[in-house]
Amino acid sequence: MTPLLDLATYEISPASRDEIVREFLPRLAAVRDEVEFDLAFWCLAQRLAVDTEELLRQLGERWLKRSGLLKEVLQGSESGRAGHALGDLISRFGDDCDAPLPGLGDFCVEVAVVDADRVKVACRGARRCCSFLEGMARALCEAFGLQLRYIRQPKRATQVMITFNCMAVG
Repeated sequence: MTPLLDLATYEISPASRDEIVREFLPRLAAVRDEVEFDLAFWCLAQRLAVDTEELLRQLGERWLKRSGLLKEVLQGSESGRAGHALGDLISRFGDDCDAPLPGLGDFCVEVAVVDADRVKVACRGARRCCSFLEGMARALCEAFGLQLRYIRQPKRATQVMITFNCMAVG
């Protein structure tokens, strides 16, 4: 099974998971370029009955929790502030990132503003990478017991600004 398919089917029943793996493993293995990947991924999201962007966010969350990077960032967070930890996480994104997502090698992200509970970043590259990054940010905020709110402007472009806000739940 591919790491991406493993992450995408992580929370479904074993029987459904086996069926989806049988259906999509050959499809994903035959992908030759990013356009084919986007089409296969869209089909997978439809099969899982989830929005494509949300599935990418879930992959970002699950990958971060499994990778060990979340624990490393939390341990290195001296201030205990979610915004600073999120800025650290985002600045590491792309450096030796082994996430199973096409386009990450060409994805650039630069932290523009960091304060106690807010991070603003500039991103350039595939939109799928922005959604994956949003999922990573969501996992980090949850680790702090906070809720993530974010704004991506413009929403559907390859050069965007994303403002992440970590807020108290409730």
